[in-house]
Formats: sequence, structure tokens, C-alpha cells
Amino acid sequence: PDVRFIDDMKVSADGGTILLQQGNPTTIITYAITRPPDNHRVWTLTDPSTNESHELKGVGTVELPTTNTFHLHKLREIPEAYSLSQNYPNPFNPTTTISFSIPQNNVETRLIASLHVYDLTGRLVKTLLNDNIEPGYHSLIWNGTDARGNPVASGMYLYQLKSYGFVKTKKLVFLK
Repeated sequence: PDVRFIDDMKVSADGGTILLQQGNPTTIITYAITRPPDNHRVWTLTDPSTNESHELKGVGTVELPTTNTFHLHKLREIPEAYSLSQNYPNPFNPTTTISFSIPQNNVETRLIASLHVYDLTGRLVKTLLNDNIEPGYHSLIWNGTDARGNPVASGMYLYQLKSYGFVKTKKLVFLK
């Protein structure tokens, strides 16, 4: 069978319409969801003629009755609790990734969150985030610079996530 996305795409980052050109009564679709941060994403494959949907996670196959088109959509998975992960890599130079999760709030659809980097004396080095943010899994990259864009000295730093009563602090090490 010939299976492709509209516009002759073979892969999709955000979804699309899949066209099938075959005469078999069933179609087996093999998928692999491999790009980080897609480990926190759920994809759905929907048959528009019946509105039947199938969740796609990780790597696998799904057998479907053959129709001419299917719609592939990426949905965001919402965490149940706040979390702040250890930065990676740690120690780092020149950049490190800080990942965190913001859960759904029953009152607000967007939550105020802040992520700050401090030196060991408690002095604010840089604000990475101070804004309303959608619930979900997020990652930010810190490039080892202060608020003015100057490189920081080698050493240990603290990073702290705050949002609606949640406060979590972790250590990271910058090496030159």
C-alpha cells in the first residue's frame, strides 16, 4: 500500500492527514514516537468516517479498517502534580536543560510560574521564566549567563521553580 501524509510528507512533527491508496479491507499502521519531549505527548489517529480514535504512544502498530484518509493529531498530556527535574547535563558547559511540570488547576487555565537561578549566596543570577504558562511538561535551556548576558563563573548554582504554593529548589554545577 501507498501511505503518506498530504503534501508527500513521510513524517510529521505536529500531525496531519494521512492518505491511503490500496484496496485491502484492513490497514496495519506501524508508528514510532521518538522525538523528545514527545515522551509526554499522546497522538491520536482518527477515522473521519466513523470518528473512531486510537491513542498512539511510544512504538507500536494499530490495525484499522481501510478508509481513504485518517487524521493524526498531537495532544498534550497534562501532569497530575508539579515537578522539577534535575538539570541535564550536570555539570554543564555551555548549556543545560531544566525540565518541569505544571498540573491543571481547577480555577485557572494558565498558571503563573517562575524559574530563577541563584548563586550560593542567594543572589538572583537570572530569571528563566516569570509568566503565565499552560499546564503540561516544559523544558528551558540555560546558557550559563547572568541577567545581563555575561557568562557566570564556574561553580554551584541553585534553580527554583515557584507556582501557586509549590516551591522546589535544586542544585546545578557550571564548569568552564
